[in-house]
Amino acid sequence: MCLASELKNVRENLGMNQAEFGAIIGFGRTTISNMEKKEKDIPDFVVEQVVKKTKSWKLAVEKCQECRTNIFCAPYLDSANDNPFSVLVKLKEELSEAMDAVDELLTMGIINKTSRDDLTDREFEKMGELLEQVYDLSPATQFTILRFAEEYDLDPVRIRSRNKMKLEKNGAIKRKNSPAPTDEYKHSLI
Repeated sequence: MCLASELKNVRENLGMNQAEFGAIIGFGRTTISNMEKKEKDIPDFVVEQVVKKTKSWKLAVEKCQECRTNIFCAPYLDSANDNPFSVLVKLKEELSEAMDAVDELLTMGIINKTSRDDLTDREFEKMGELLEQVYDLSPATQFTILRFAEEYDLDPVRIRSRNKMKLEKNGAIKRKNSPAPTDEYKHSLI
């Protein structure tokens, strides 16, 4: 899927034509048509408005997918079971597999090896495989939160903001140049 296709899906799921949809975000039918056909870029503020007004978290994920520098934005899992509790069971399985991978990483005997040059080819390959298993948590976690948000009208921005505040409080985030989580949360309520 792509951002333009997901924008069209959101509009169609709302049962709106392009003119009606454009009216809720301040654009005309032609502009919406051009965005849906990928003839016009979809500005960030349009995605933000649509997500806020429709709670289409999948649209937000699609926007993140277009960013080539954020390697940690997981794709929306189209083929996963839609039941939030089935998704939670899958997350639990992924957590268990990630814990096993972490345990194996800790017992590989590479804890004092500080560069690629210190690793054998086999150790390097195994490390990559195990870290891929740990990385599987990212899409599983994101999808779990989004499915619960969609099903129960939760606000994932609030969850993210509260998590960020917790990380700042325990010292894991020290930089001052990132948006204040409380401002981010207030902004999500607009």
